Amino acid sequence: MNKLTNCQGHILLVEDDELLSELLEKYLSSHNYTVTTLPNGEQLEASLRHQPIDAILLDIMLPGQNGLHWLEWLKDNHPNLPVLLCSRRADAEDRAIGLSQGAADYIVKPFHPKEVLCRLHNLLNLRNQQEKRHYRIGGRYFDAERSGLVGQREGRDATLIRLSQQEAVLLKYLYQNQRQIITRDHIAEVLYGFEHDPNRRNIDMLINRLRKKLGDSSETPRYLHTVWGRGYRFTPDA
Repeated sequence: MNKLTNCQGHILLVEDDELLSELLEKYLSSHNYTVTTLPNGEQLEASLRHQPIDAILLDIMLPGQNGLHWLEWLKDNHPNLPVLLCSRRADAEDRAIGLSQGAADYIVKPFHPKEVLCRLHNLLNLRNQQEKRHYRIGGRYFDAERSGLVGQREGRDATLIRLSQQEAVLLKYLYQNQRQIITRDHIAEVLYGFEHDPNRRNIDMLINRLRKKLGDSSETPRYLHTVWGRGYRFTPDA
């Protein structure tokens, strides 16, 4: 989940009903959520490439491919991203289909925005509680509690490679948003807040230090890739 100051999380709302979409955007924004809205699922891939998302509110009855199609795509491409399905279909079989395909929760229309708020809050709390203390990166682990990398490096087992506080915060954030493009703006907001200039050289220096500790290189990276002109992408299981 994002660590932005006073932000509860970034929600991607995929809903073709303009009035409902506007209502939910205003309501969730008033409760300190950042909300991005899409009228269909065709724009999902591009939206997820450009910004880290904490949860998705996905309507089933969308124009073009329906929400269940996009739920399957999300589970294949962003398996750790919680999805709250919404639909006018209220029977148990429809709920079971959505949940069995990987939705974290299912809400039936019409609903009060407060119910959506509560369900999203619960989803994000559960996600935080289930976060692992150890994050696997190739042949080693990131130990968040000890702020270090543990595992085999240059033939030594269980060696702890210590990370600075900023390196540890950044690595955890990259892991939680793996395979998404993370811009310098996002990194600056996570580490320093909204007032920081994302173009300052210290972000690049931080990335380079983290690469070295991961045993990576800017020329042939395995884990921390530069996406030229856009930012970085982290692939821990490369």
